[in-house]
Amino acid sequence: MGLNNKEEKLSSLLKGYDSVLVAYSGGIDSTFLAVMAKKILGENHLAMTAVSAIRSEDEIMSAVTIAGKFKLNFLAIKTGELKNNRFLSNPSNRCYHCKSLLWREMKRIAKVKGISVIIEGSTADDRKEYRPGKAASVKYGIKSPLAEAGLTKDEVRTLAKKLGLPNWDAPSNSCLATRIPYGQKITISELNRIGTAEASLKKMGFGNLRVRHHGDLARIEITTGQFNKALKLKDKIVESLRDAGYKFVTLDLAGYQKGCYDDGKKDAKRKNN
Repeated sequence: MGLNNKEEKLSSLLKGYDSVLVAYSGGIDSTFLAVMAKKILGENHLAMTAVSAIRSEDEIMSAVTIAGKFKLNFLAIKTGELKNNRFLSNPSNRCYHCKSLLWREMKRIAKVKGISVIIEGSTADDRKEYRPGKAASVKYGIKSPLAEAGLTKDEVRTLAKKLGLPNWDAPSNSCLATRIPYGQKITISELNRIGTAEASLKKMGFGNLRVRHHGDLARIEITTGQFNKALKLKDKIVESLRDAGYKFVTLDLAGYQKGCYDDGKKDAKRKNN
């Protein structure tokens, strides 16, 4: 199916919903979906952003800024992952518990506001990866129209560029908890340390990156094409990450890896984290 046909299918799916509540993180997929929902459904849309210590400040600010620019109906809420012991224990299906909390809250909001359907921005590519949160989406009846239309992430970026979305080429992102190895308890202080470290690297001009958290050791993942830059800035990088609270700073020679903790999980390929 060609890209034009997929775009038409997405429009048709959205037209079939009376009204939608969009899980809107500020990432490219959910941004494109939210803007398309407004384009197709007019005022019968609400883009909702979850605010929590597990989400980076720059992604939340992007969501707020773009919502204002495109005049989206917008709602920000605080979510309670960090009060949930099953999430904090950081099992390999952590995302299931996180999504369950989110979907329950969104279902409550949708009911109060009389919204008929909740949608989220998974793409066709995501169906090939280890995503335990998908089971929660199925359980709570959450729709994934991008995936249903057959749109891949690259195709979403192409359409997002055509729509004039400023983040059409922004690096993929995920919650900060994905930087912590499964089984290691999640704490607010660790999430803040990771967020501060990654923000420092982004200010230095690094794009796709992760700071993997191993206690006092930070394992930096960047694309291999950025290695020379990292070596030139090594003193600044070490200083910034030590200021963030790390004692040891390392560069992973394997480069940026999506889902580095997911290898070996049942049906795992790579998760977008």
